[in-house]
Amino acid sequence: MVAACASARIRRTQQRCEEFVATLRSDALPRLRPHLAAAPGLSFEPVQFGFAPIDPHGGPQPCWLAALMPAGWQETPADVPPDRAPPGRTLSSDAGRSTFTIEWLPGTFAADAWPAFIDETWLAPRRHAPVERDEASDRSHVLVTREDDALRLLMLRWHPPQPGYIRCEARLAGEYAQALSAFEAACSTAFSLWWEAPNP
Repeated sequence: MVAACASARIRRTQQRCEEFVATLRSDALPRLRPHLAAAPGLSFEPVQFGFAPIDPHGGPQPCWLAALMPAGWQETPADVPPDRAPPGRTLSSDAGRSTFTIEWLPGTFAADAWPAFIDETWLAPRRHAPVERDEASDRSHVLVTREDDALRLLMLRWHPPQPGYIRCEARLAGEYAQALSAFEAACSTAFSLWWEAPNP
């Protein structure tokens, strides 16, 4: 009976991952297209990643995150061991001058403590560069700075009452800097399994 319940949960969560990708393709991807006119050749594709081995005996591994990622960019290996890396991915293009990272980071803070933690940990150290935009809401924070020949986007999204957040960071050089709004939109449409489909 326990095995049957676990198997049913795995199927439900894997199905939800597939639904996320379908939603990204049908709803989110069209919303990015108007932002891509300034960067010819740039396109995005729906991807699911950060797989969770829920079943100790193998089988499907439901995703932790589904997002729109720049198509044709190269994956950059993480600097930390896979067993310690958060679910996410870093892609790069233009000989590494432009990068895009998206990841899910768990945490133990209460929902109302996240904004202060994020500001101190992620945003304050980055304010040494000229700030183009700094916007906060009750569930997200967007910081855009200019660094030499590139724009840097840092976007953090949290979802009360879940103690964790989605982090997107992009360094956009050359023509990709014109597509800043597309990368921001890609981050804003990402799905976290823990938010939209909490485990029973």
